[in-house]
Amino acid sequence: MPIWRLKTRYEAVWVIFRSLQEEVGVVSALISIVVPVYNTEKYLKQCVDSVLSQTYRNLEVILVDDGSTDGSPAICDEYAMRDSRVRVIHKENGGLSDARNSALDAMTGEYVGFVDSDDWVAPDMFEYLHGGLVGNRSGISVCEPIEVRTYRMDYKVRTSDIVYDSEVALNELFFDRQGNYAWNKLYKSDLWKDIRFPKDLNFEDIATIYKTFESAGRISFLRDPKYYYRIRRGSISGSKDYSFRRDIYRAVIARYEDVAPRLPQYKAPLFRRVRNWYIHELCREFKYHPENEMENQALLETLAPFVEKNKDDIAQILHFEKMERKKLDAFAKGSREGCMESLRCHDLMWKKRNAKAKIKKKLKF
Repeated sequence: MPIWRLKTRYEAVWVIFRSLQEEVGVVSALISIVVPVYNTEKYLKQCVDSVLSQTYRNLEVILVDDGSTDGSPAICDEYAMRDSRVRVIHKENGGLSDARNSALDAMTGEYVGFVDSDDWVAPDMFEYLHGGLVGNRSGISVCEPIEVRTYRMDYKVRTSDIVYDSEVALNELFFDRQGNYAWNKLYKSDLWKDIRFPKDLNFEDIATIYKTFESAGRISFLRDPKYYYRIRRGSISGSKDYSFRRDIYRAVIARYEDVAPRLPQYKAPLFRRVRNWYIHELCREFKYHPENEMENQALLETLAPFVEKNKDDIAQILHFEKMERKKLDAFAKGSREGCMESLRCHDLMWKKRNAKAKIKKKLKF
């Protein structure tokens, strides 16, 4: 394809780079692809086939069987026999973080990416990510995910590629304008030299991915969606719901406690996440789901001490008005009654704001 017809500068650079490689017979850099596997027999072949059929051929595919009890281990071994690029690690069940960490310890590639074993990727995803990383001289490149549901697929396409330095990229991440996922990215392997996923914690990506952004220097956010993220009905439900929500709180708190002392400029987006999502969500749970009061109280005991410890900081940084501060103080009490009081403050605050907005609107006319 003529270079002047390519959509972005990095694509032009990548075409020239590949052409030169072909002319001189240079072997492309090795990419390690980490696939943790646990009882995903139903989806595993689609996942691994999509990885092995990549247009970028120089791959090391590490399948980590995390103590599966279905047919997944045999499927992994079958792929290793058929394709020399596949390595299999069989280990006792230790969870997603432990499986990924085992592969990070074993990988030999110059670059590394992650694919969950119930997902799949577009045929050119890793060539696309590698092109963005090399062409933009970045430490990480990111593509958009495609959310695969039972009856539809949801995704967004950027208007153009964007390259941020680490400082701006972290701000985007902490404001949740970028996904906290390990799997839709390609990383320089040396970013993981001193970083591992925390064990015994769901939502481990929240407590990990920002660390790679911090040391990447530059991060490329590419326009096209290439990663198919399967959202399975019932994967987070019932008795698991409490532990998953607890782990979100734990991950968010761990991230704040690591980042705030070193990088105080990020306190505002980190606090906003706690205020906008978790405090109000938990208060509503007490009001509308009294049947879950025991679980909600346990969640409150995870989050309220953090709020109590940091409430002065939160109020100052986010410029809280009197009613919002009262709402925060009520939540920090760590009781159902405190949550109800916090909700009342919230409702009253919004009624006042809406009334002021209506008066302002009338005065304009």
